Amino acid sequence: MAVTHRIAVRIAEQFGADADTVIWMLKEAEAGKFRRVAAERVTAAIVIRANGDADRLFRAIEEMQIDWRDLFMSAQLGHADWRADLDDAFGPRDWLDRLLFLPSDYVAGYDSLGKLVEEVDPPQLDPAEFARAVTQRLRNSPEMLGEWQRLCQDNPVDGYADFVIREAEDVLEFIGCLLRQ
Repeated sequence: MAVTHRIAVRIAEQFGADADTVIWMLKEAEAGKFRRVAAERVTAAIVIRANGDADRLFRAIEEMQIDWRDLFMSAQLGHADWRADLDDAFGPRDWLDRLLFLPSDYVAGYDSLGKLVEEVDPPQLDPAEFARAVTQRLRNSPEMLGEWQRLCQDNPVDGYADFVIREAEDVLEFIGCLLRQ
């Protein structure tokens, strides 16, 4: 599970020095349940339910493992306008999260991937700045590269973080191709 920047900020606010441990616990629990990166909505629902309390955090994780749909309902995210509620609760997602989390947000049959990349509307950065920004975020969430590769029907990367960072160039090239289309 990768944690978007806005969710990580909330976890840091609520759990302070234990934030890294909380993020690790979420990654482990969600990976065990979904076997891939969980959508931001899952992580957000757990954080909303926990509200900074460790006991509630464990109960929310347990609820997610039993039936994630019940978790959505109890976190008030079980309705069609849940994205707006996430923006209200956590602030808008930055362009990097909108870009890097496309594979976990993408649902086949909706907009094309190229259209979704266009909607991210990244700032006008030179390629080196763009690569640095994306690579830095991938260092914090290297599992997202595997999601991109899965989306692109490549073999997923299960290796070490350094290998994932080197592979970021392939992702950047793919994204650049989509943006140029």
